[in-house]
Order: sequence, then C-alpha cells, then structure tokens
Amino acid sequence: MDDYFFGADSSEEDQVYTPSATATRTSSHETVPPHPEPDLLPTYASISRGPSAAVPPHKDATFLIRDRATGLVIALEDGELGLHPDEKSPTSSNTGGTDTDTDTGRQSGYQHSRGSHWRCIENDELWLGFRNSVSREYIGHNGDVKGHWRFIAEKKHHESWEWFCAREQHPDGGHVLLVKHKSGFRAMRAGGEGGRELVVAGKGEAGTAWDFIKVR
Repeated sequence: MDDYFFGADSSEEDQVYTPSATATRTSSHETVPPHPEPDLLPTYASISRGPSAAVPPHKDATFLIRDRATGLVIALEDGELGLHPDEKSPTSSNTGGTDTDTDTGRQSGYQHSRGSHWRCIENDELWLGFRNSVSREYIGHNGDVKGHWRFIAEKKHHESWEWFCAREQHPDGGHVLLVKHKSGFRAMRAGGEGGRELVVAGKGEAGTAWDFIKVR
C-alpha cells in the first residue's frame, strides 16, 4: 500500500502513517499533531475574496471575473475595460457613492466610477456573453486584428464579437475565456500597458486563468 509505511515488527498500535500531514499514533495512545508540508498549504490564488467560491460561469448569474495570478478583476473604469484591484467596501463607508445594478435595482457597494459585476447571458445558440451590470454593455473584441487587438465593453448587443465559451482547462486552475473568431477561438489574456489591458491572444497562444466569483 503506497500510502502507509509499516515497520517489520509493527502492530496496529504503533503504525506510523505517512504522509506527514496525517496524525501519528504512538504506543502510548497519544496522537501527534500533523505537520503539513509547505506545499500543501492553500495558495493565495486559491482563497476566494468574494462572497462565494469560484464556480463555472453559467447563465443568469452575476460574477466578479478575477485573474488568478494577480487578484485583479475585470472592470469598467470611466468607460474603459481593464484589470483593476477589487475595491469593494460596505455601502455605509463608501464615500464615493455606489453603483446600481440595473439587473436587480440594488446598490452594489462598489465605487461609482467602476463596474466589476458581469451578468452571464446565454443566447439561443448557447454562446455565453458577459454584460456589465451598470452600463449594460457586453465584453467583446474590437476587431482590430492587425493593430491593437483587444477587448472592450462598448456594445449593448450580444453578437459574434461578444460570443464566448469558457473552458476549465488552464493548467493552473480556473477557466480560460475564448472568444469566437472565424471558425475557431482566440483566448483572452492580460497584457498591454502595465499588464492591465485585456488583449486577444495570438493563434495557439494560451490565455489567462480566470476565477468566476458568483456575487448573485
């Protein structure tokens, strides 16, 4: 048995269980506390700072979309789509005002200049879309294939440039967001100025790993 190591003359009373994260029983019936190895501790990226743990994106739910590597979230700030710190604060202490979620009519508690809540929409052909809960504009690419090909949120329609699928295939965990491009897909990744822009990955290029934190 690979999980246990038994001495040649050991009995049930003095068995030593490995790995070290498992408590050890001694012959005096005392339990030795486990000693977790450093690489077994939870990583920063695995700890959800949102109201609930990361889940697969699905229709009729609202999410924070967070870069696993940096903790930055996809948000609109003064109409520009990019990656920003998650600066949620209680409504009572938010002197900058609050956003109103146009899907629910409730205040979100986020600074008024930023929209970081994204409503997941699904069309009749099962393509996903992500609509900002404040501006009601969808994430989509700008079509500038030969120039600065990036993602924006300026359209209030869910058409082919705003069609996404999400795959749970990133080796570091999380989901990869793929936008429709001709007969295939291109991944969304962090890049551009300061790594804060959302750019369309090149052909065959890997995308950023995203966590979808459900907020409602």
